[in-house]
Amino acid sequence: MDITIGIDIGASKIAAGLVDGQGRILQEVERKTAQDPDGAVEEIRRMVERFLKRGAQAVGVGAPGRIDVMQGIIIESPNLPRWQHYPLKEKLEEKLNADIVLDNDANTALLGEVWQGAARGKRSALMLTLGTGVGGALWKDGKLWRGEGGTGAELGHIIIDPVYLDSCQQGHRGCLESMIGGAAHVKKYGKNLKELFADRAFVTQWAMALQKGVETLVAKFHPDIVILGGGVIRDHDKFLPQLQAVGLPVVAATLGPKSGIIGAAYLALGASKSEAQNP
Repeated sequence: MDITIGIDIGASKIAAGLVDGQGRILQEVERKTAQDPDGAVEEIRRMVERFLKRGAQAVGVGAPGRIDVMQGIIIESPNLPRWQHYPLKEKLEEKLNADIVLDNDANTALLGEVWQGAARGKRSALMLTLGTGVGGALWKDGKLWRGEGGTGAELGHIIIDPVYLDSCQQGHRGCLESMIGGAAHVKKYGKNLKELFADRAFVTQWAMALQKGVETLVAKFHPDIVILGGGVIRDHDKFLPQLQAVGLPVVAATLGPKSGIIGAAYLALGASKSEAQNP
């Protein structure tokens, strides 16, 4: 039986799982993300040590930010500023003595949904991951769309409102992330999205910005389905009905917060090697 390890690195937590060839998580562990990348690598080693003893040799990793997939380097990660130009693949291979495949965390989340979730059998799918920031990924014609330069779709930075005064962590004003991302709202209100979602009026305004972003992306990419993932999805019943006006299926990730782990494991299986080159 094929057994791989999937690791999902977020700005606030790292989750890792031992995954079988059918996409089932056999074991799982979660830790807080260290702001120091070397410290995080050591924590990951401790997290997956027992998984490696069960025979897993390949490890897939999803990390936030712009990723050089071929070199295995995090080019920049605004919500993890100390990880800039960090050779994560090399560092993990040294610690784990295993083959590492690295990609953007939104890409791995979408791969999980393509393999075992809401995008299974779809020719094209668009995913937004909503949390500290806003990640985005696009599946088109059987492969991930990597955008100009091959470093990812960066869909969270499309401009939604050019006169909006607040900016995201990268300094973009009026982009989707600046309007709905968790970090932007902590900066503006001193509260996280979970706290703010207790206010129905806030949710309505937040969902309007999300809807505008989704409509813009749908008009550009024409996906068969739009999938929403990330931590905010636990409250999807508060805003998902508002998005049905988009005109195509807009759904919560079937795999929920597990999509990143499962997608990273899928990457490790080698099932998506053919799309690792920029199309």
